[in-house]
Amino acid sequence: MADVRAALARAHNFNLKDEQAVQIFEWNKFLALITNVCTGLKILLAIIGTLTLSIGAIGVVNIMLVSVTERTREIGILKALGARRAHILQQILLEGLLLTLTGGLVGFLLAAGLIRGIGSLPFLGPIFQDTSGRGDIYLVVSLSAVLISSTILTLVGLLASMIPAARAARLDPVLAIRSD
Repeated sequence: MADVRAALARAHNFNLKDEQAVQIFEWNKFLALITNVCTGLKILLAIIGTLTLSIGAIGVVNIMLVSVTERTREIGILKALGARRAHILQQILLEGLLLTLTGGLVGFLLAAGLIRGIGSLPFLGPIFQDTSGRGDIYLVVSLSAVLISSTILTLVGLLASMIPAARAARLDPVLAIRSD
């Protein structure tokens, strides 16, 4: 490292002891810095994703509770006509799942559109004055990320619909028909 610094000092006419004239980074230190930044971003995005899913699940619970409340009479009639608890439970769970997956599909389509619109982001190129694009970040939609996200959305949709579905399945048909 000292040999490189001495050669640069001779070539560019600066004092070898001047630490601010040239800064030389070892690749391992730079790689460690990039790795730490990436790890920090992953943790931050995981926290944001978890909070977003939690807020979305609360929204699904509220929407489904309002739906069950508004359809109390309909559910009572269905039960009076012979629908079992399992039928009502299944119907409400499927509605919640459909609501969640529709929101997820809209989110995936928006993300894919943004990724297509943005394309790539400059990252290391400007630092090293490289215009080739080798240091850029290329955004892509990963099939594994879509599958994992869809699985998580399915679980969140089912879990968020459980409370309203259980409430609807427990309704007494006589009381539900009378309600207004």
